[in-house]
Amino acid sequence: QIGPMRSTTMPPDQASPWLLAPLLVLLGVLSFPVGGIESVDSGGSVCFNDCSGHGHCVDFSCECFLGYFGDDCRYSFADDGRDGPVIPILGAGHFNISSRKKFRTVTRSPRLMLVGFSSQSCHKCIMFERDYMEASEHLRDLSVPFGRSNAAKFPEEVQEAGVTDLPALVFYRKGKAPLLYVGSQDAHSVVSFARKLLMPTVSPLRSVDDAIEFLQHRAGHLGSEDQGVAAVHPPVGMPAEEVPWRTLQRPGDSISVLGFFRDPHGIEDEEYMDFIEAVEPLKDRNDVFVGVVSAEAVVVHFIRRDLIDRSPSVVLRAGSLSKSLNLDEFYGEGGSLSEWISKEALPLVGRLAPSNFAQYERTGMPMLMLFLDLSESHPPNPHGFIGGSSGKVSNDALLDEFRECAKEQRDRILHVYVDGNAHADQMVNLGLFGGAERLPGIAFNTKDGRQLPFSERLPINRDTLLQFCADFLSGRLHSRADAEATARLALTNPKLNRKNTAQRQPRKTSAPETTGVSEHFRSTDAEKYNLVTVNQSTFASIVLDDTKDVAVMFHRQGCEPCTHMAVYYKRAAGRLYDLGIRSLLVAHMDVTDSSPPGRMGLQLQSLPALVMFPAVSKEPPFHFYSGVTKVLELMKWLRAEASIPFDLPPLAHLRDDQKDEFKRQVAEREARRHRETKVGGGAVGSGAPVEAGAAQQHRQHPRGSDEL
Repeated sequence: QIGPMRSTTMPPDQASPWLLAPLLVLLGVLSFPVGGIESVDSGGSVCFNDCSGHGHCVDFSCECFLGYFGDDCRYSFADDGRDGPVIPILGAGHFNISSRKKFRTVTRSPRLMLVGFSSQSCHKCIMFERDYMEASEHLRDLSVPFGRSNAAKFPEEVQEAGVTDLPALVFYRKGKAPLLYVGSQDAHSVVSFARKLLMPTVSPLRSVDDAIEFLQHRAGHLGSEDQGVAAVHPPVGMPAEEVPWRTLQRPGDSISVLGFFRDPHGIEDEEYMDFIEAVEPLKDRNDVFVGVVSAEAVVVHFIRRDLIDRSPSVVLRAGSLSKSLNLDEFYGEGGSLSEWISKEALPLVGRLAPSNFAQYERTGMPMLMLFLDLSESHPPNPHGFIGGSSGKVSNDALLDEFRECAKEQRDRILHVYVDGNAHADQMVNLGLFGGAERLPGIAFNTKDGRQLPFSERLPINRDTLLQFCADFLSGRLHSRADAEATARLALTNPKLNRKNTAQRQPRKTSAPETTGVSEHFRSTDAEKYNLVTVNQSTFASIVLDDTKDVAVMFHRQGCEPCTHMAVYYKRAAGRLYDLGIRSLLVAHMDVTDSSPPGRMGLQLQSLPALVMFPAVSKEPPFHFYSGVTKVLELMKWLRAEASIPFDLPPLAHLRDDQKDEFKRQVAEREARRHRETKVGGGAVGSGAPVEAGAAQQHRQHPRGSDEL
């Protein structure tokens, strides 16, 4: 989830806030590949496409194997193009942890231990099992046990570790707090970080070439990415403490910290010991690597090259950014080296991305975020220009004003800019509504979840930004209403700087409805489908009711995929009610002009989003739906995620009077497909069984259903 927009760890690149957000696959009429044979069980049941070979046919419905989904089990997040068998969820690792007693035993061991949390109902979690399997082989060489746990069975342990999304990796060691891994979850990166935890925090560098190589962090690129873990894996049997620092895989945006000491065991011993103690917590960060130079000739070389003034000093290198610090003066001021590193490694105004979110978060400082339209921009040139415009104002003009504000507020507020097109849905978490059409947008990202957006009515320049920051720091801003009130007052000032007044586009309007194809939520849905409407004021009383499991679909105006999912979601709600299931409440929330309460910490990375809030726990990690948006698939997921058990009959999405017709249509379709296969015919798409009452619409629309 960016997971922007709160003070929690952002997931890694291929699993980012935003890249690990639930994938909602909106399907049209299925077109089955030729070559299959209709599946018939002992009761004469026939299933679509023989369940694609990835499931059992039971009463005209596929029961898919773990990791596969869809009404014919054709879909799987495990299809990543790599050869080899599909590894089921929780299938990789050295062993599974099935009880709390065993969990306490293995995680309180003096040795380093890795636990991978996942869930059988998390379809996307299967994407990582092959990497976990590869990692487990090399973790065994490092003597690091890799256990697997079903997150649903360990809610307290999951919360204690700070897990907000699945899958998640957590390192344990007796006497230390759980360490949530926030890097890329590919095998290479996971194993490298485990090796880093086993090594001494500080790597001794004995030559000028070593120091230069370390600062430029080329070590992580010694092996190409496609060579896998073995590319920089040390010889088997070599103790971890003796592994050279060059074997560590380093993220491209990693931070190098290098201490220089001419006499660490003599006159500089106090500063040296302070340095070693100060950088010890940095071992737990996957993006910071610490080295030390203690050879006088090497230190003198860098003094002569003006990299440092004198010894003892420390140099920080992050990308093109390079800074130095005289330690004797710094410690005299009582500063924290860890805080200095976290803060100084960031540019004055940087672009926020999944790979660097954790770096910003670790500073503990509030962030002022500028959302821009970067559709016509380019990577920053040597002068920092990115091109493009937002709201008919040059992006570079906006960033220039943003930098002027950052220069004066750097010690108190971080300044970042974000791709507003890519993260339009996440803007609602900060109180910025209307999507990409309302760019540029500005808001604070705070730890307490307050929504403090910069008023759209104000121009964006140094003066207005500094006033906005001053109001925030003074405590005058507590809500969106406060921000609008201060904006109204500012607009009455005839001397207001009007530079950079944006001209934003109108908001998207709701698309026309086509019953059974794209539908909006209406007040009549409550009676027709027993669907509950939730808003910000009723969220706590309805969703956080600990006597019920509550499912909520989040949507917004102008979101076309939302209207397609609404068709199936409403019918799933109606069928559950018809079946007498009262322990589960099915609801929806329009986030066009509001958002879930900030204190929930719920981040909506993309819309539509379907989230289950079980009766037993309304806390993170939240249960997002990932799969095919079909009525039966939704119903099965709701049953799997509900903490209060209920049963579903066969073909639960159909009424009794529809089931015989459905079975007849399925049998006819499969028989026709089988005949056409024999004569070399093409795939069958038309004539598929369709949902009652909407047959023609679904046959004609590319997002139709093949359910009766």
